[in-house]
Amino acid sequence: MLTSGVKYNVEVRDGDRWTVYTDAPAKGAAIQQAQKLLSTGQFDGAKVTEDRGQSQEILVWQEEGKRAAKALSIVPSRKPISAVLWTIFISWIRVWPSAGCCASTWTNRF
Repeated sequence: MLTSGVKYNVEVRDGDRWTVYTDAPAKGAAIQQAQKLLSTGQFDGAKVTEDRGQSQEILVWQEEGKRAAKALSIVPSRKPISAVLWTIFISWIRVWPSAGCCASTWTNRF
């Protein structure tokens, strides 16, 4: 059985960078896979190149996609100040009676 030695690379574009996603033994299967990847909205473009072992790639199919906008989520990097103050207040309440600073001590001093 003879092998033609031709392989089709499916590449996807993310921003300015092209990355080989997979390869396929047939041109039709590679184009179909590239179209499916492009339809997900996760990539900016897709292309199929023919690889016969030479140094220069042969472009078989290429299409630009409409990438879905990434959702923006804002996450605070620290606790809100109210949570910090509440933690300090609770800690102080727990320590205050054991330090001999109760109401009866204050009233007896005056």
